[in-house]
Amino acid sequence: MNHSLAAFWFATPLMLLGVAAVAAPIIAHLMNRRTRQRVVFPTIRLLLESTSTQSRFYQIRRWVLLALRCLAVLFLAAAFAQPGCSTRDHIVRSDDGVSVVYVLDLSASLGRQGESGNLLDAMRAEVSRSLSELKRGVDRANVVIADARPQPMFPGAQDGRALTANLDAIRSELPSLKVTADRADLSAAILLAGQMLEDAPGLKRLVVVSDMQKRNWEAVDLAVARGRTVASDVQIHLVPLTEEAVNNIALQSPRTAPVRALANRPMNLLVNVANFSNVERDVVVAATVDGQASGTESIRLKAGEARELAFEHSFANTGLHRVEFSIADDALPIDNRAYLTVDISRKLRVFVIGDDNPATLGSSGYFLLRALMPRNDDRDVIDAAFITSADLVATDLSQAAAVFVGDVDALSPQAVDALHAYMKAGGGVIWFVGGDAVGRNVQQFSEQVGDAVLPLQLRQKLALDTVGEAVRIDDGKWHAPALADFDPQSRELLQRIRLTTIHDVEKVSPGAQVLLQFAGGRPALALQSVGEGRFVIANFSPSLKAGDLGKYGSFPAMVHSLLRFVQPRRDWRFAATVGAGLNVTLPVPVGEPSGRVVLQDSADELLTPTISRDAQRLVVQLQRLRTTGFHSVLCNDIKHADVAVNVDWRESDLSLVDAVTLKQALASNGTNVVVQSASQGDEAAPLRGRDLWQWFVVGAMLMIGAELAWLAVWKR
Repeated sequence: MNHSLAAFWFATPLMLLGVAAVAAPIIAHLMNRRTRQRVVFPTIRLLLESTSTQSRFYQIRRWVLLALRCLAVLFLAAAFAQPGCSTRDHIVRSDDGVSVVYVLDLSASLGRQGESGNLLDAMRAEVSRSLSELKRGVDRANVVIADARPQPMFPGAQDGRALTANLDAIRSELPSLKVTADRADLSAAILLAGQMLEDAPGLKRLVVVSDMQKRNWEAVDLAVARGRTVASDVQIHLVPLTEEAVNNIALQSPRTAPVRALANRPMNLLVNVANFSNVERDVVVAATVDGQASGTESIRLKAGEARELAFEHSFANTGLHRVEFSIADDALPIDNRAYLTVDISRKLRVFVIGDDNPATLGSSGYFLLRALMPRNDDRDVIDAAFITSADLVATDLSQAAAVFVGDVDALSPQAVDALHAYMKAGGGVIWFVGGDAVGRNVQQFSEQVGDAVLPLQLRQKLALDTVGEAVRIDDGKWHAPALADFDPQSRELLQRIRLTTIHDVEKVSPGAQVLLQFAGGRPALALQSVGEGRFVIANFSPSLKAGDLGKYGSFPAMVHSLLRFVQPRRDWRFAATVGAGLNVTLPVPVGEPSGRVVLQDSADELLTPTISRDAQRLVVQLQRLRTTGFHSVLCNDIKHADVAVNVDWRESDLSLVDAVTLKQALASNGTNVVVQSASQGDEAAPLRGRDLWQWFVVGAMLMIGAELAWLAVWKR
């Protein structure tokens, strides 16, 4: 049993029985005292008087010698009892178990290059030092790798517990740790570590070793999650690996303009250049297309500035092309490359959804197809495909530049979900409302995805007399990008067209933009952003049953102007972020059903994705991407698609969160937080306090040395 007094204890208190050895010098001292009968001769009386003072000094020297010997014995006995002390309120005694989980932030920002040296080596050294404080057979530990999807280093811990007593196994795995290309999910990592410590015995400690990148820690909300993430009996240790914020230049968000590019037409290859530093920087950016140099551009960026850089290019061949942007390596090499896959086609694919007959003169589908493909031959740049609302669910919308909805019957819940998912992913939907099911379809949208998705809440149909009560478009935001093709003459012509069937507008969504209005102020055309895409509702139909709009040239002008505006702003079909999953849909089946489909990453490693097929498409899914660069979808060793994988743009900002400020924020909510310094090998809070036996041995040696010195002086 261990004993402690305040912050001082003896690990082996039975060794204090050695204090009894102090009796040896005392007994020796007493035995050296000789009892004699004093006889004073007159002839030496004066001599005794002269030496009396010397005798008293002799006895003082003997008492000092006794004290030194006793202290030496006491110090040695105390040293064998292994004394220790701690400045903390909670003292871990020698035989008490300690449970530790290390959360190691291995995000891409850990690969920074700075004066502080290799941060990964510093992380390994810190964990190794901390492991050396644990006792074999008594303490337990585990490691959570904090990347995009945190996992424990030893998922199947022994005896059904989350922690392992095999500390040497943890130490042996440290050299295999590598910096990932991910953005770390620290919230999930700390949640996992907290769960692993829930049923752990003894003192519970959660050690987070991180480069303390600010943007990574901004996503961590321990204060709110406290109680379910970290229990009150868990002590959190923050170990910053560096206090040095370094400058960095990054390439981010590569894209094309327009997104759906056509062969033999000029387009822009765009990349964002960001200066994450406090000084002005000159940057030279190079672009390559399919491995061939396309050009270089120079840009000067102010401190903290980010600007988009454009390279004009024209593709002669259709299909997927690889574009790579690059700058000279700097503090964080992984973001000095940006990858882009460009899909070049001869025509733009557009879907027209309707339940009328597009071959019937005057139907909504008839006028939409004629507006999109006026020549109906190879000279048209748009390839419009007509599908019914029932076929919408089985159609891959990801390849469409836009989706036009005409007169449709009641939309199924699956059809509404398909349109909503397409818009959230960046697609544009233009709905010319007509038919008898408008009210039901609007209600279906509202119930499934919420009112905020719809620019206009349409209810009752207003059937107007074609002679006396026809309405016209009266005003509009003609300078809005969606109506950029309308010059004054085109506007005047559009305002002359009569419309006989419109709908009453219950309300306009707060985030919607009304582009056109009828006489009297009723909204005619409105636009709403939905996720990365756009939703346009026209409160009229091109069908002859609803008016004369479809017969005039203003309608094709409106259709093409809206089409250019709602095209996806980014092509997400063949783009991904490292650490995230991959989902590639190919428009047609690839290879035979028994064909082997694999994913070849940028390091030429073959990965096995999950494959699903139907009659029209092949879906390739991978749970997680681990490297940046170009990944290829291969079927029977033939490449059918390329995917560009880039690092998360937030990893490029190498500014740091202040650990002390973070500690104060957490401590204000009752979390027990300690900040340590890995760079200085700080051991301010060792698990079992500080051992003092070395000092007691030193004290004993000093007493013995003092005794020898005292004897030497005495003999002189």
